[in-house]
Amino acid sequence: RRSRYSAVMPFSIAAAAFTLAWDPATASIDPTDNGADGIPDAVALNLPEGLSAWAILDNEAGTLQVAVAGLALPLPALADGELAAVTFSSAGGEAPAVTLETVSLGDADGANVPVSRPTQLFLPAVLTR
Repeated sequence: RRSRYSAVMPFSIAAAAFTLAWDPATASIDPTDNGADGIPDAVALNLPEGLSAWAILDNEAGTLQVAVAGLALPLPALADGELAAVTFSSAGGEAPAVTLETVSLGDADGANVPVSRPTQLFLPAVLTR
């Protein structure tokens, strides 16, 4: 089965970084990168022009680290709405338990934006066989 989780950012920010974690015995992310951009195809990012992204996938540890940021001034802001959609493959046919281990946000001045880890940040959107 495949499960899809989405992150929704309710405010404008210029940079974001987060780590997802799951039990590697129950799920994985397909590492295929047909776009050769360093981001697995199973990780879809909704980024405006001028933002760059990086991802580190470790299926053995059950972690995905993602960072997005502008590299030139003025820094572009992330749009409201979905930031990321991640598709997991689950051996047991159930949606995997995915946790948001870390999150960091920055504004257009490069300052840290305080954030808590809301439980509704990642919700299953699609479950297919």
